[in-house]
Amino acid sequence: MEPISVMLVDDNPSFLNAAVQFLEACCEEVTVVASCSSGQEALEKARELRPHIILLDMMMPGISGLSIIGPLKQSFPDTAIIALTVMEAPNFRKAALAAGADAFVPKSAMHMDLLPTIRRIVEEHNKKEPFKATPTASQEDEALVSYTVLLMEDDPSQSRLYAKAMRKAGYTVCEAHTPVSYTH
Repeated sequence: MEPISVMLVDDNPSFLNAAVQFLEACCEEVTVVASCSSGQEALEKARELRPHIILLDMMMPGISGLSIIGPLKQSFPDTAIIALTVMEAPNFRKAALAAGADAFVPKSAMHMDLLPTIRRIVEEHNKKEPFKATPTASQEDEALVSYTVLLMEDDPSQSRLYAKAMRKAGYTVCEAHTPVSYTH
């Protein structure tokens, strides 16, 4: 069966890279079909790709994520939208949900809350009308995984140390590696 298609929308290239790595490493039932850096690009790509889920940053220059939730839901009512933002205030959550987002995940909680949120949305959607793809993880497998952590550390030795400690504590660890560039 084909996986759940996800499109990421964020103006921060480092965040996009880390989020793609996180999803691809930690969620085998998800395939990232596109990464967009603006609201306008998101509208165009959604038209072209028709993803099952859009992960949408709320605070972007130009067309904000908040302002394109309505047009996206109107054009693609079966596409779920998960609002992502560094702003954790309740008024941001309320605004995103009022605009039509299906869920709200603060970026600071993404490592713990995003995968369960995606799975919940897929489960709720499948009760109405199944996506073409269904999750490959069984209910028993999901019950065994308590938390998945996205580890972002530039120092490889520190990263290994943190990952080892977190795995020992029972966490599933996904390491995001960023390319190191040196200027002379």
